[in-house]
Amino acid sequence: MLGSPSGSFPRCKPMPSRLLTLLLVPVLALLAGCGGQELERASATTDGSQLLRETLAHSGDLKSGRLDLALRGPGDGSAHVSGPFASEGKGKLPRFALTATVRKGSESERAGATWTGEKGFITLDNTAYAVSDLVVRQIEAVFEQAGAESGAPLGVDPAGWIKDPRNEGAAQVGDAQTVKLTGTADSPRVLNDVQRLAGQARSFGLPGASLSPQERRDSARAVRSMKVALYTGADDRILRRLVVDAVVRDPDTKADRRLALDLTFTQVNREQQIAAPAHAQPFSALLGKLGAQAAQLGFGFGG
Repeated sequence: MLGSPSGSFPRCKPMPSRLLTLLLVPVLALLAGCGGQELERASATTDGSQLLRETLAHSGDLKSGRLDLALRGPGDGSAHVSGPFASEGKGKLPRFALTATVRKGSESERAGATWTGEKGFITLDNTAYAVSDLVVRQIEAVFEQAGAESGAPLGVDPAGWIKDPRNEGAAQVGDAQTVKLTGTADSPRVLNDVQRLAGQARSFGLPGASLSPQERRDSARAVRSMKVALYTGADDRILRRLVVDAVVRDPDTKADRRLALDLTFTQVNREQQIAAPAHAQPFSALLGKLGAQAAQLGFGFGG
């Protein structure tokens, strides 16, 4: 998510495979947990460490809403993912209808992914395609296994990325009153979580770079600084916004490059309409469109 080991943003033309990864990972990484008890309203005087603990404990209370994820790499590279989601229960694949756009200079690529709870769809070039039930069952199986083993989907909870949180006072995020927490990122944990997500993406049949132990150490050394801002609901301690700002040293140019992630949840726990796209083409048409790239995506199945 935060770039390659060298801290550089991908230079090649964005492809649907990258978009599909961006579409799936953010929701899968966050929508699980065990919830918690009722809470007193938080304020600018509430202890920051207490607020962070309560936010982690209440990660499972995020049941539905709209997700907005912005990623920015060095130069003019960026990606954006947005759309509604709704949990189907602990350990189950959430319903979602997400759209992703990746830009690099004047080039851009746009794609969509929808899971209604019964059927999956991919949208490319404004055309929707049904996804093979076999592919969907594989994704569900990996998702459920990861949740069973770790207690959270894919073993990742970004609320744990912040160290020594400081209470910065009240802040409005969309339609919610929140308390802002800031602190230094737990860089090793962030990098490990990103690597774990990449591994799960490979399990889904999606591209995901695997780093050797040496490459992980090189990646950690390349991080010059990493700051996190977390916005938690004043009344419910549900994560509403997460901002990660990192400076990474490019080992080739020795230049420092800025990478940023901004994740926001709005309309939290409101009903979300997630419907199958109209006039979806069969899975075989998607395979024909992707051609040789289908093998890289792991879509070598019948529709």
